[in-house]
Amino acid sequence: MVRLKDDEKRKAILEAAIKVFAERGISSTPTAAISKAARIAEGTLFTYFNTKDVLINELYISMKAEMAEAILTDLPETDDFRTTLEHIWKGYVTWGAANPDKNKVISQLKVSEKLSCESFDRANGPFAVIEKRVNEAIANKEVRAHSCEFMAAMMTGMADVTMAFMHRAPHPEELQPEEPNIDYCKQGFEVLWNGIAMPVAVQKKNP
Repeated sequence: MVRLKDDEKRKAILEAAIKVFAERGISSTPTAAISKAARIAEGTLFTYFNTKDVLINELYISMKAEMAEAILTDLPETDDFRTTLEHIWKGYVTWGAANPDKNKVISQLKVSEKLSCESFDRANGPFAVIEKRVNEAIANKEVRAHSCEFMAAMMTGMADVTMAFMHRAPHPEELQPEEPNIDYCKQGFEVLWNGIAMPVAVQKKNP
């Protein structure tokens, strides 16, 4: 009789991989280290993932799916791109701040030679709606005509800075009376928006 795979054990392997990849990097992490962190035999890991490359690709797909859910759930149906982008920004920054290891590993994986084109396309498929909204905003003269790739890189960089300051900031109850409670998520979005939005004069000239 073939023993059915345990979903909880598979989940434990993926979570262990995230932790170890974040600490050691992808290329320098052997499967033995992942097995040890998951508290399983190394042979058991290969029952769920035939190779380290398979693990890497499935891990990327699963984390991007989780990110997509955080960003795209309840995406507003509106012609106001600022409202749309702010929803995307808040979802991304909130998810990334709550999952720093996953955010770090995604950044490593998306430039990894071990990630297949098929996995990359599959993982990023749900985000096509964002590219569509960006292109519509460019056509409507709401934002500057940068490439979607460049805008995504700007957003990622600004989000990383924002999340770093969010992690450094004290909790509201820890603030001294004279200390301001800074909303870094909001401030980060304003910087991003001001960097890509068309000047008001141009918007009025090209309604």
